[in-house]
Amino acid sequence: MRNKFMNKWAGMVAAKRPIYVNPIFPESGKGTLDGKTAVVIGGGGGIGAAISRELKDAGCRVIVCGRRPYDMPGMESEIWDVSKTEEIASKVSELIEKYEKIDIVVNSQGICPDPDFTQSFYKVDIEDFENVFKTNLESVYFICQEICRYFEANNIKGHILNICSTEGMRGNKVPYGLTKTALIAFTKGLGKEMARKGIVINGIAPGATATEMMRKDENGDVRSNWHPTKRMTVPAEIGKAALFLIQDTGNQMVGQVLVVDGGESMC
Repeated sequence: MRNKFMNKWAGMVAAKRPIYVNPIFPESGKGTLDGKTAVVIGGGGGIGAAISRELKDAGCRVIVCGRRPYDMPGMESEIWDVSKTEEIASKVSELIEKYEKIDIVVNSQGICPDPDFTQSFYKVDIEDFENVFKTNLESVYFICQEICRYFEANNIKGHILNICSTEGMRGNKVPYGLTKTALIAFTKGLGKEMARKGIVINGIAPGATATEMMRKDENGDVRSNWHPTKRMTVPAEIGKAALFLIQDTGNQMVGQVLVVDGGESMC
């Protein structure tokens, strides 16, 4: 009886113990993307910033795009509010003219208002719904349209990476999850279509990741008891997965959505 109690007590203590993550990765990306130009939308924070750093370290010229300017060492910054979907075509043309070419596009933009974050179905209003769909889905769709047209017209064997979510892999009732469901389907469908033209399109579906959106500090306690790994993913891990898909290592992956979630989606 005493042993049973002690085992239960030890398990409770372990469940409360903080988990900190400081992953060490080999520098496998060095020089693999020399001479390439990448546009990372939503690249100033969280997952997008981690991907931006990986691409820069691999030799890319990186243009970080967002609603405000970002000061990221060794990278260039462009203000771009992608929710203004009527301006997407002109903005893409502007970037091509300014930077002369684009080889890689990462769609990491996304918003998750409080009603969506808390799964509060009755608190979602029309404005919330439309804003989330414009930013998370509509902008990705029309950016891909413009970029694929550009790639094909200029015979560029380019890469597009869409940041999806495991929220799109299960039934959902709020705009954020619904946009991610559609984005996964779109990534698969467009990936198959564009592979015939030498354009590589894939996605990543992160689970709960230690970012500002998730109200978590990647450098702090990332314990999460509902994950089999007992912790949330950190952005650097998504960055490494992104680099794998964008380098030549991902050329034979067509319309794939790589899940990085510590086993959360299998529970």
